Amino acid sequence: MRYPFGIHCGSWVRHVSRLPFVARVQVIGIASPDVEGGRSWENYLLPLYSGKVTYSCVNRNLSALRRIGIRHAASFPSVADMLEGLSVSWATSSEPVYVSIDKDVLAHDVVQTNWDQGVMRLDEMLTAIRLLRGRIVASDVVGDVSLYRYRSRFKRLLSGLDGQPDIPESSLAQWQAQHQHVNRQLLSLLSP
Repeated sequence: MRYPFGIHCGSWVRHVSRLPFVARVQVIGIASPDVEGGRSWENYLLPLYSGKVTYSCVNRNLSALRRIGIRHAASFPSVADMLEGLSVSWATSSEPVYVSIDKDVLAHDVVQTNWDQGVMRLDEMLTAIRLLRGRIVASDVVGDVSLYRYRSRFKRLLSGLDGQPDIPESSLAQWQAQHQHVNRQLLSLLSP
């Protein structure tokens, strides 16, 4: 996200990784080209170098990250392969986990967002959460969709640079119903 002075998808991970009581931040399900080629430099690289932040991507070419020395990123051919790989390391850990879910990791036919969309199925997301059962201490869910027109030209410019597509007003209710369905599934699984 090209918002130089605010906290957003990429920058909040960097901020969290700097907290002394956070052991590691695992970003899973990246399916966008944000980690490839010329876009690699847009990532906050120091936490990736140190291993405080790790990326688990789906079907991404990480050769540019490798060329600049990033070793704490992996790409898997599918979400199922990614979950299988993560389940091994998660099973050997007893650390408490904070789960932050951004629904733009989900595929277009699961929910519609106005950001890059991932390829994850809802059942795969629920499986990932189940793999962490008993260790989750808190969570948040973001990514719901609404119509909003930024008041300032600067924010509209940044939004345009980010490539956020317009949401058809006629589709908004249907998109929000999809989100409500996903939210109910997540709430039932994440509730104590």
